[in-house]
This record gives sequence, C-alpha cells and structure tokens, in this order.
Amino acid sequence: MNVCKRFGRGRQTACYVLLSLLVLLLGHALWTFATGYRGWTEPFPRLRRTAAQIRGLTPSSFRFAPTGPPQWYLQPAPRPLVLRIAIMSMADEFDLRAFLRENVYNPATVPRDEVQFDIKFFLARQPAAFGELWGVPWRVTAFDVNRRVQEEQARYGDIEIIDGEENTWNLCRKRFLAMKWAAQAPQSEYDFFLTADSDSFVRLAALARRMNDRQPDLLNPRHEFSIWGVMMSKWFHWRKSADGVSPDERYDGEWYDFPVGMGYLLSSALTARLHNVSHLLPHNVPYYSDDIAVGSWIFEHAPQTMVINDKGGFHDPPMHGSQGHPIDYGTVLIHHVDLNEMRQLRSIPEWESEWQARSPRQNHTV
Repeated sequence: MNVCKRFGRGRQTACYVLLSLLVLLLGHALWTFATGYRGWTEPFPRLRRTAAQIRGLTPSSFRFAPTGPPQWYLQPAPRPLVLRIAIMSMADEFDLRAFLRENVYNPATVPRDEVQFDIKFFLARQPAAFGELWGVPWRVTAFDVNRRVQEEQARYGDIEIIDGEENTWNLCRKRFLAMKWAAQAPQSEYDFFLTADSDSFVRLAALARRMNDRQPDLLNPRHEFSIWGVMMSKWFHWRKSADGVSPDERYDGEWYDFPVGMGYLLSSALTARLHNVSHLLPHNVPYYSDDIAVGSWIFEHAPQTMVINDKGGFHDPPMHGSQGHPIDYGTVLIHHVDLNEMRQLRSIPEWESEWQARSPRQNHTV
C-alpha cells in the first residue's frame, strides 16, 4: 500500500514538473512571439553596451588640442580623393542608413574638391523570428522588413541585397561581393575602395587630408598595391571549397597582416588584382574571420602590398571596444557608435567646416 502511495506521489510530482515546464515554454513562446526576439537564431551579436557606454560620448571621450587643429587639417588635399564605398549593413537598420545618407555620405555636404565617391550598402535578407507565422499588430515581421528594404532600394538605388538571410556566414560574402562591386569601375577611375561597418562614423574630408599628410606617396593608388586601416596579425588560411558554397576548410600557416573590419581602404590597383583572382578567393568563412580572410587574400595573391597601420585614425571611442582611444582631429573613422552618438559626432563644432558644401553641384558617381 505504501509503495502505491509513493508511486502515486511520484507521478503527481512528475506531472507538476511537466506542467511547470510547459508553462515556462508557453511564456517564452509568447514573449518571442510578441517581441521578435530571435535568441540563438540572431544573425550575430548586436552592439553590446556596458552601463558606461549607455551614457553616450562624454567630454572624456575627446582630446582636442587646446591650440586648435593641426596644420595638416587646415590644408585641403591637393586633388580629390575618389572612393568606392561599401557599407556592411543589416536589413532592419533603416534609421541608421537614413542618417548615414543624409549626414555622412551625402554628396551635397562633402566638399567635392576633396572627396568624390560612389556608395553601396550591402545587406542580406532579414531572417524570420520564432513564431512569425502568427503575426501581431505591433510586431514588425521579417516580411515587413524585407519589403521595406525593397522599397528603400527602389527609392535610392544604393542597396545591394545578397542572396541569403543574415547569419554568421554572410558577412564575409558581403565583403567579397563588395570588392567585386568596387572593381566594376576601372582602376584608372578611382583611388581607393573603402569598406566600413554601419556602426562606423567616417569623416571623409578629414580622411583625404590625413592620407595626403601621412603618406603622400600613396596618392598613386591606381598603380600600386596598398591597404590602409588598423592592422592585426593572424595565421589562419583557408582552402576554397570545391563547390564554392560549402564552408571553406581552415588550416594554420604563416602569419600575415589583416585589416580590422571597422573600416579599411584598398587601393584600386589592389582591388583590381583581387578581382582578377576572385575565383580563387575563399569567402565562405564565419563571422569573426571575415576580415581575417581579406588579409589572407592579400597575403596569398598580392604579397608586395604596402601596409599602413593607422591606429590613431581608425579606432573606437574610450570604453566602446578593444580599440578604444580618445577622439581628436586625426580620428577619421570612429567605430562602435550608435545612432545617437553619431548625431553627437556630426554636431561637433571642431569639425563643422569639413561638412560645409563648397559647391552647389552634387558629387558624381564613379
């Protein structure tokens, strides 16, 4: 009799446990259903921010010399820097792309006698969130996002949608396809191919002046191989998969330099070289290795490339990442900043002159 009672109580306990688990699963499903949270299906981590970062950029984030701007900043480059610009974006970054178009990569506000450019945003399709088959009125679904992207592309014509959904494998494909897009223009018609993340704030006029001051010999990029950015080193190499679709096989080999993905410039000559061997370039590699793969391409196929490591010009603000450094006149690319921080950067009085349009004409596309 006692055994039966114990057996009954055990069944009752198991029933309570299963019921509790069911309630938890149902609650989680309702939450993801209502909020669009994708958990482990997120493409890759969004900008994770500490309590210090949430305050935004503070006076301690900047270090402008009390004597004013350096001499190089006051002297425009002797000729326009012609760029092909590719921005690594994500489908649902509508507000961010709108800000970048209007305030950072706007031909009407960048001095034409210093910088001329063409730009594309590279992104993949928005992946569906858990439970999206039963949409709710306040939830924006992946279908809605992708439809809005198509409308945005029809309006502006500056978006390249790669085939596939956003995931950890598609960022390297974006970089590969962006390089091929840049190379569609003859190397004789532009100077550098600039790649930047969508959370990077780029001062194009200051970039042209800084490059001319630090390496004036680099203003022959249409004939010489060069790369400019924040450089690190790695020993990863990849064998391109036989079908060109499967993950590429990684193996260890010689050390080489690679550009940190926040932003970097490849000379048009180097871009043309990589495009000529693009059928040999492995590009099915996961996130965190996408920028490393770019370095491996250069090491394997253009080892004579001149490498310029510019940590003072390309970095995070303090407490915003591993490349943190105070912002000054020489900071031409500021990484790991959100939309509100970009608005702060755009309104800094020390930089006001570089955003003034010097000609009523718009920049032409190259």
